[in-house]
Amino acid sequence: MGSDDLFKKKRLAKKNKELSRKLPNKKPLKKILIVCEGSKTEPNYFEELRDYYKLNTTSVIDVTGDCGSSPLSVYKHAKAIQSQENQKGSPYDMVFCVIDKDAHTDYYAALEAIRKSKPSNQWVAINSVPCFEYWLLLHHKYTTKAFEATAGSSSGNKVLIELKKYFNGYEKGSKGTFLESLNVLPERDLNVVIKKAEMCLQHSKDTETDNPTTYVHILVKELLNLKKQVEMNKSK
Repeated sequence: MGSDDLFKKKRLAKKNKELSRKLPNKKPLKKILIVCEGSKTEPNYFEELRDYYKLNTTSVIDVTGDCGSSPLSVYKHAKAIQSQENQKGSPYDMVFCVIDKDAHTDYYAALEAIRKSKPSNQWVAINSVPCFEYWLLLHHKYTTKAFEATAGSSSGNKVLIELKKYFNGYEKGSKGTFLESLNVLPERDLNVVIKKAEMCLQHSKDTETDNPTTYVHILVKELLNLKKQVEMNKSK
């Protein structure tokens, strides 16, 4: 081999090495499980959000509500699904349990079970007080008014009554809720309602009450971050 050929090979190897350092690696996307207390309302909302941002074309986001209507049943169902995936060697990176307080007697037991689950950084309670519809209400107005149960009407039902003043035709389990709610936000910016939810949590801490509060924004922020990650990966 001539010295010129050797020089060319060394120069090419150096160039390839420098190029590989310059090209950023695509960050792997999280595999996410969302288990909901409601069989239709919450699953429909998150499936519509996932599809709107085209997240399922590049990552795995599974949504289910087939687990019963109590907070503890949500946790147990999520645990069973994660166990099955562990056996397959493909566990979820994040497990979100979407639950309501409302009149459920096992609400605190479910929160404690989720808190104790391992690895702790994979399990997240997405709880709302009184119910998920408070998150939808925040799309229309900011309120920290407590929703109290009365004879014949639960605290969750009180939120529904308030929501229907702004969301004409809303019914639990109906489809299109995500897009209908998104359309009322300035520039369809979910950060507007995320900010409201964060303000409500701060008010909750200041007043030492959980009524009303929601952590749905935590899950929504995770999905929006995933959307950004998908876009970044496409540009690499």
